[in-house]
Formats: sequence, C-alpha cells, structure tokens
Amino acid sequence: MVAERSPSSTDAYIVARLALWAGDFDYAQNLLRDFAPLSKHGAMPDTVHNTEELIVYAAALRHRQLARRKGEFTQLAETISVPDGSLTPQPLVIATRHLRAAVWRVGARQFQMRAYMSDLTWEAELFRLSRAQVRELPEPSPPPRSAQPRHFVPLGTAWLRPGNPFVQIAISDLGLIQADALWTEAGAPVEFRPFHEAFKAVLESLENEEPANANLTSGA
Repeated sequence: MVAERSPSSTDAYIVARLALWAGDFDYAQNLLRDFAPLSKHGAMPDTVHNTEELIVYAAALRHRQLARRKGEFTQLAETISVPDGSLTPQPLVIATRHLRAAVWRVGARQFQMRAYMSDLTWEAELFRLSRAQVRELPEPSPPPRSAQPRHFVPLGTAWLRPGNPFVQIAISDLGLIQADALWTEAGAPVEFRPFHEAFKAVLESLENEEPANANLTSGA
C-alpha cells in the first residue's frame, strides 16, 4: 500500500500533468520520476486501496509512457541528418517564480507559448492579474432567482497585446495559458528575440514582478 502523501507532494503530479500539456517534457519527467520512481512502482495492480495509491500508479504509467516516447524520438532523430543538431523534443522554456512556459514554432511567422503554474498556490493571483489585463471586462450578471444558490462565474479570460509580434493571450478556467504571437511586418523574422521579449512580457504581467525575474532556458 502506498503511504499517504502531503498535499504539496500530490501537487507535483498535478504540475507534471500541466507540464505535459505545455510540452515541457523534461520538467514533467523529472517531477514524475521524483513523485513515482519506476523502481518502486510497476504495473498498476488489479486492486488499489485509496486515491493516493491510484495517483501514484497513474504517475508511474505516465512516466513510462513519456520515457518510451522520448526513446522513440531519439531513434527517429538518429536517422535524420540535421546540420546544426537542433532536432530536439524539448522546447525553449521561459521560467518565472510561479510560472513555466514552453515555446514552440508553429509557422514561418508564428510562435506559440503554452504556460502553466509551477506553483499552484499562485492560482488566485494568476486570475486576478489576468483579469486586470482586460480594461473593460464586464461584471458577471447576477444569477436568476430560480437558479441554484452556487452560480458559476468563469475565471478564464483573453486579451491582445498589440505590436510586432502581435500576441493573442487566453487563460482557461484551469489556469492554462496560451499565447500565439504572429510576426506582422512584410519581411520574415530573422531572430527569436522579439518573440521571447513579447512572451516574457506576458508572463511578467501575470507575476507582478520585475522583468529580471524571468529568464529563458532550453530545458528543465
């Protein structure tokens, strides 16, 4: 039977799943490895005794699946000749104090950033700061008298960041952040820096911190 875990350790599994959504594979793998070491958790048994045990075995399963996919990618990459050796399953990563983001190129003029909370305690502040980005966000309508006492109010929102690149940002009710940046000048972009600066500015607006607290990395 798996021993009961603290809420903070269970959060590691949640963050790992968010990292998988973003494509931050190395970071997700590190979290899953620490949360559910494969040497201690084999295949899921026919019977589990509690929710914690189910989560641990689910984490181990995700860890094995990710390791297998990365192995398949490595084998495929070895058969493809890339002059600069830039073929990698790990995207560029921008990390701040409470957020991590994976940046992917989706076209000749477009990059996409998928960001998530690496610190789940930042959730309330994330939604507060995201709503502050929208200048004239209407207040939710009051529930009708016949409605249930608990009225659902959407937490997610979206806004635009004008300029070049032009960035469209959306945050879901789960706190998942997606930003699509499009190069609008006639000539094609020749460097990543303008995109990096635009994405970093988005994350900083959701951190309420000084720009120096955001940094660009190429891995976990």
